[in-house]
Amino acid sequence: PPRGCPRELRTVGDHLKKVRLLRGLIRRETAEALGVSEETIESWETGKTAPRASRRERIVCFLGYDPGDWTASSAPGA
Repeated sequence: PPRGCPRELRTVGDHLKKVRLLRGLIRRETAEALGVSEETIESWETGKTAPRASRRERIVCFLGYDPGDWTASSAPGA
C-alpha cells in the first residue's frame, strides 16, 4: 500500500483516503470528483467530521463499494 494509507478502515474518511492513495490522486482531485472542497476531504480523512448522508451516493460511486458506518468520525458530535 502507498505511504500514509490507513491500515485499519474505521471511518468513511479512512476508506476515501485509502482509495485516493491507491489511485494516486491528490485531495483536490478527490474533492472535484465528489463535489466538495479540499478542506472537506481533509476533514473527512482526518476524522474531524463525517460526510453527510446527502453525499453517500457519490462517495459509494467513487469508492466502488459502500464502506458501512457513515456516522463514525474521531471528533465527538461531528
